[in-house]
Amino acid sequence: MRSKRKILIVFLMILTTFVMVSCEDSQPDGSDYSPDIQGLPEDGTLELRVGDVYDPYDGIVAFDPVDGNITDSIFITGVDQLPLDSSNEVTESGTYMITYNVINNAGVRTSEDLSIVITSFWDELADYDIGEYELVFSDEFDYEGLPDSNKWNLETGGWGFGNNEIQYYTDREENAYVSDGALTIRLLKEDYDNRNYTSAKLTTEDKDFWKYAKIEIRAILPSGLGTWPAFWMMPQYDVYGGWPSSGELDIMEHVGYDPDMVHGTIHTKLYNGMAGTHRGGSIHVENARTEYHVYSVEWLPDKIVWYVDGQEYFEYKFQVDSFSQLEEDEYWQIWPYNQEFYLIMNIAFGGTWGGSQGIDTDLTEAEMIIDYVRVYQGTGLMQSDEE
Repeated sequence: MRSKRKILIVFLMILTTFVMVSCEDSQPDGSDYSPDIQGLPEDGTLELRVGDVYDPYDGIVAFDPVDGNITDSIFITGVDQLPLDSSNEVTESGTYMITYNVINNAGVRTSEDLSIVITSFWDELADYDIGEYELVFSDEFDYEGLPDSNKWNLETGGWGFGNNEIQYYTDREENAYVSDGALTIRLLKEDYDNRNYTSAKLTTEDKDFWKYAKIEIRAILPSGLGTWPAFWMMPQYDVYGGWPSSGELDIMEHVGYDPDMVHGTIHTKLYNGMAGTHRGGSIHVENARTEYHVYSVEWLPDKIVWYVDGQEYFEYKFQVDSFSQLEEDEYWQIWPYNQEFYLIMNIAFGGTWGGSQGIDTDLTEAEMIIDYVRVYQGTGLMQSDEE
């Protein structure tokens, strides 16, 4: 009896060993036993810009249900076609396809495709279509009181604003008010918070901002030595860094010591007023201080054009032919105007330009009267911007 029991135990042990060996030898099929590649975009597309640094292996890992972490086994096909220099910096635009592959110890292979779309400054310049201009922002000033707070911020302060200006900007109706279908920005001689003059500065920052547009103001400009009215734009997000790297776009400026001479200017990293290298144009506008005139720019992907009453007087065009020292990822130094900008209008007093020939200390009041502000965008450019 004991002998039979012993034989049965041995048989069971042999059977158990056989089953275990059989289980170890029979791996799951390929659908159950496949490596998993992680870290790729869910939609299978990666967007880069010329000048970006890109390592196709960075952040990509592979796991296997049996073998564990097999990231070291990843290999990429098509990577040799990517336009990368020795520092992994992207050098040119285009669309490229690479494939991530990994094979586990059982010989099961997983592959994942990645489409890499590389864009550059030039992409927006090629065969763009403005389409039809549509009004996307306006203030016709057909109300009474303070400027519409849904459209305008009233900036306050008196710190000179980088130009040694001597006015204090307030949010009072005494310095900015709407009446009889027009907005009046008023400079006043008065003691206010350690300053002797007050004024107003209106902006659309954080409320409305645009990339590529036709922008207009119909206004009567102020008189007086030291006055410095302006209608201009600054970048909403400072994509390329602080001033002047991300640009400034001056649609209209006027200084009191040079009556009726209107200026349009750009400031960039290479072209800016602090360095004396800014680019701009000027035009004499008859009766600019007594009659309404329309001051405008047309801002497109490759140029900005300035107008007074529809007459063109200056154009700044994105050209790099004479800037061979610039690489494509440095073009922002002369053209940061491929990002969103917001509007500003104000009267400054004194300062590095407005006060460069002194101020009239007997001046008690000066006004800029604005009939309307309008912003149009081309339907073609609006569509390409959304894309």
